[in-house]
Amino acid sequence: MRNYLIMLFMAAGTLVTFSSCDDDEDNPINNGPSRAQVEQVMQGGDWRVTNFSEAGTNHTDYFTNYDFTFGLSNVLTATNGTDTQVGIWSVDDDDDDDDVDFNIIFAGAGNFSELTEDWDIVELTTTKIRLRNVNDGGGGTDLLTFEKN
Repeated sequence: MRNYLIMLFMAAGTLVTFSSCDDDEDNPINNGPSRAQVEQVMQGGDWRVTNFSEAGTNHTDYFTNYDFTFGLSNVLTATNGTDTQVGIWSVDDDDDDDDVDFNIIFAGAGNFSELTEDWDIVELTTTKIRLRNVNDGGGGTDLLTFEKN
């Protein structure tokens, strides 16, 4: 009888595991993704900016036709075929809270420097990351969304 119960629990566990799998590539990562989850998702291909707004003003068009690659060794590359911008990206998990920060740094002037922030992750799926930065001093909230190509 005991072996029967053990086999029953193992079968139920396997069924739950397989039934929870989904072919949908846009599955959200559980609340509070880990650093490793964020890095794995972001290094999995090319991305495009589908939303960038600063304090309510939409500036998504700054990055039209640019593909972003979040590469190894924290190299961030944005290219549109004729222009290439190189920056740095990183993911930090602060031990003081459950917050995982997504950091982007583009040196120099121009539109890409606008992305240089310590972003909070609002949503992470296998095909999208939504980021938010609340500016100190009442400067409003910036929003940035990348979606996988």
